[in-house]
Amino acid sequence: MSNEHLTDYQPGDEPVAPGTVVVYRDRDYEVVDHGDVKPDVPESEYPDGVSYLLFPAGQPKKFGSSEWVSGVRRRSFYVKTQLLDAP
Repeated sequence: MSNEHLTDYQPGDEPVAPGTVVVYRDRDYEVVDHGDVKPDVPESEYPDGVSYLLFPAGQPKKFGSSEWVSGVRRRSFYVKTQLLDAP
């Protein structure tokens, strides 16, 4: 299920920063990193110029876990909160 009908993306928005909690497929995920978009993919598919690497928010990030989601488009999620780094 896509959240494309719920997205808060507006044309011209900057990429969502790593550490931001977003709602993707009705679940909270953390943006972990940005990925490159393949050159043959239309700009309309990735309007902010990056793909997203997501992991369930609040869960320990384990190498090899099936919970990682990569190649996510910006219009497939909406921003929930920004995680703050502790001073």
